Amino acid sequence: MAINETLRMYPPFIKLDRVASQDYQLGDYHIPKGSFVNVPVYQIHHDPEYWPEPEN
Repeated sequence: MAINETLRMYPPFIKLDRVASQDYQLGDYHIPKGSFVNVPVYQIHHDPEYWPEPEN
């Protein structure tokens, strides 16, 4: 548990870069196949919407 929480608070990578393998519709956004997509790992792991007390 402590290791998981440490990795959540201090991830080894702050973002992941990916390439869309197919067309996606994400809400109002269209992501065409082949587009570069950035996944902000650090921001997700510190978002109070998902973690009620993200800094604890």
